[in-house]
Amino acid sequence: MIKVFAITDYKGHFGSKWLSSPYRSGYDQQKLQNYCLDRGISIKFIRPVNIHFSKEEWEGKIVLMTSSEEPGLEYKRHIEDLAYGLEQCGAHVIPGLDVISAHENKIRSAILQNLKLNNSFRILDYTALGNYEELCQYLNLEQQKYPCILKTPQGSKGTGVFLIKDEMELRRVAKKISSKPKITARLKEKIRRKKHKGYIENSRYTDRFLLQEFVPKLQCDWKVLIYGTCIYILRRNIKSNDFRASGSGVGYAAGSESKFPVKYLEPLYQFFLELKVPNLSIDFGFDGQEGFIFEYQALYFGTSTQFKSKDYYKRTDGKWAVQKNEFDQEEIFVNSIAEFIQKK
Repeated sequence: MIKVFAITDYKGHFGSKWLSSPYRSGYDQQKLQNYCLDRGISIKFIRPVNIHFSKEEWEGKIVLMTSSEEPGLEYKRHIEDLAYGLEQCGAHVIPGLDVISAHENKIRSAILQNLKLNNSFRILDYTALGNYEELCQYLNLEQQKYPCILKTPQGSKGTGVFLIKDEMELRRVAKKISSKPKITARLKEKIRRKKHKGYIENSRYTDRFLLQEFVPKLQCDWKVLIYGTCIYILRRNIKSNDFRASGSGVGYAAGSESKFPVKYLEPLYQFFLELKVPNLSIDFGFDGQEGFIFEYQALYFGTSTQFKSKDYYKRTDGKWAVQKNEFDQEEIFVNSIAEFIQKK
């Protein structure tokens, strides 16, 4: 029997599940335990307050992590710290700290994504910027092409994503969505500048940005969920007078009815393998000639695509075939974890 530890959040919840009961309570942990036992795995759920960092306790142990999207993301950063501590103790943290830290961090995610992609995809240009002043410095180089996409580092279902038509709009929107320090902090900065010759004031606009290449004339994108050798797909049409498909609720079609360009199943699977994770969520686009990845998440992603799919694509001996979806959300998750552990 393989022993696995699963770190919950402070509420005792683990993972993210569509239509969980109670609301937003994550996976049914009793179901996870039962499915794990069927696969020869003993799983124990541990709350963060019960973690003691020592190599004697954690070295060589297999640990599954959850995440959080609570406003402000402070608790999500705490979970990152827990994962870091467990890795330092010698635990095998799943997924790894690199992709845990990329959750709700589109800048880190874009960097990692483009380093892992191969030439099967068109790689979208992007620029990461630390604050509004850095954006202005970049714009002075006159390299930015328009229209483009402006993203905040966090956000889901199309939030924090803006279509920018020109430089004037980019400066305006970036300034509008940036956090602004309190008046007392600004006054202190002005005093420092008068008192110390050559002192440069701290930024008045402290949020970070990601500029990404815009792909025009798309009619839809696809949410792609990969659990081991199983791929679930949901087509999402773009709303009229909008450029986003995520969260649109328009023209959804799942599985073999999604009109997905199946030649990209294998390249997406290879990208999944490069990330070294048990499961993955991808926002995928295709313009009729080239495929590209907009974003991905390797934990705590929405699972409605799996729930809504009557069928899925299964990889066997390097080939993909449509199979009837008879798994519930806990079972497919456990299957992917079991496959991943057996390969390590």
